[in-house]
Amino acid sequence: MVGRGGAWSEVFSVDSCATISQFVRASRNSGSDKVVFCWTKFITDSVVGGQKDNNVWYLLSTDNGLNWGSPVNVTSYQPSDTVRAYNNVNAIFDNNDNLHIVWTGRKVTDNYYEASNIFHWDEVSGNITKVNSPSIFYTDPWWIEATGGGDYGGWRLPADQPQLIVDANDDLYCLWCGNDDYNDYAADGYINGEIYGAISYDNGGTWTDYRNLTGTRSPGAGPGACDDEDYMTACPKVVNDSIFVTYVEDKDAGAGIQTPPEGVLTENPVRCWVFHKSWVGIEEGQTELVQGTSLSLYPNPSVHSTEMSYALVHAGDVSVGLFDAAGRLVRVLDCGYRASGVYTLDINTSELANGTYFVILDTPIDKVSRSLVIIR
Repeated sequence: MVGRGGAWSEVFSVDSCATISQFVRASRNSGSDKVVFCWTKFITDSVVGGQKDNNVWYLLSTDNGLNWGSPVNVTSYQPSDTVRAYNNVNAIFDNNDNLHIVWTGRKVTDNYYEASNIFHWDEVSGNITKVNSPSIFYTDPWWIEATGGGDYGGWRLPADQPQLIVDANDDLYCLWCGNDDYNDYAADGYINGEIYGAISYDNGGTWTDYRNLTGTRSPGAGPGACDDEDYMTACPKVVNDSIFVTYVEDKDAGAGIQTPPEGVLTENPVRCWVFHKSWVGIEEGQTELVQGTSLSLYPNPSVHSTEMSYALVHAGDVSVGLFDAAGRLVRVLDCGYRASGVYTLDINTSELANGTYFVILDTPIDKVSRSLVIIR
């Protein structure tokens, strides 16, 4: 239904829909009146299996929702295929006003949440590509379920809930929630999710290796001690070279409350996180030519420790300090004469109070600052 001036009119009757997965996006490009509505619809005429065996569909309006085109089946999966769309559709229009859609796809097995991947489609090529690379913890091309007894809870898969973002260069960023380490699950057996990301520099044709952006593994964590990032939402545009996300930090991983103590609720913080776009898709240990003074912190937010990496174009005396929100120096992290190159060191944050800090790199020609969030 679409509403205008207090009146509602039917857009399209969506039948055969058993999965709660739909998404609406309006173009943010100047002069554009495009709106898209995406949803999942099961591939047979029976509701049996309708939660897990779906195709991805969309409707497009070019006049702000006054009129709508015909439904388009993006995936056209057949009963004999070995992959299905599951849920969590998300879409954006790039800077050329072309449509991109991502969704969670599952590997067809008896156990519906055994394996999944994140998939991307765009209207220019019409191709479906896999976004995520294989997990560094196993060689299977799918992200697979925890082998030691991990459970994903209701409506969850090893990789799901994707979000698309575009920057001024038309580079695409895909973030998703998931678990790439099948041994990382809480004391009651529910997985501890983290936030991952990859970049495409060619409109979704190929994607970089994924990066674990939050890095909050907490295997065996008990009630109130889990670090399970969940239900992430991202701003669809990169703003000032930064990506903005919100997510729930579930302290009792999974769908229910851990026991013991049975019935005791824990507070689950809702986080707002802003980070530089360059963090997505950079593989750990990757060697790069130094093209400018830079400073990065990973993971951020930090629970116990964070890795700081800074790059220098020119040799000289440098200092790196950790400052609190009031601008007071908390700790000198590094100082002295340094040749040009990349330097990495660990910052122990276990004794720091929760809050926002600033790491400042001061060189003879540049001063670079990055915020560091400490959470427990």
